[in-house]
Amino acid sequence: MVCALFVDMPRFPTGKYFAYSTTFLISTVADYLHISVSYLSHEFKKNLHISPYQYILKKKLTAANQKIKNSTPPMQAAMQCGFNDYSGFYKAYKKLFNTAPSEKDLNTKY
Repeated sequence: MVCALFVDMPRFPTGKYFAYSTTFLISTVADYLHISVSYLSHEFKKNLHISPYQYILKKKLTAANQKIKNSTPPMQAAMQCGFNDYSGFYKAYKKLFNTAPSEKDLNTKY
């Protein structure tokens, strides 16, 4: 149950910005399940072998990548997907996709 809420995000009743606010997401899910954030994080990592933060970051980057492929400028896509600064977005994007966000032609395999 704990991990299912993260994996199946659209079904969790938190509203529009569920996938884009890491702090809000983790504490909201923990509150919803009546468990601590620490326990939630431990169970999540134990079952999915990735931290909730890393999972959410990947979801945010994937959403931004999709927007970029649909002609949204990279900076705008980053802001729409919950990144507060472009520098952090750029580094995380490049680490995950092995290319810069502005090089969208190379991202077609993702």
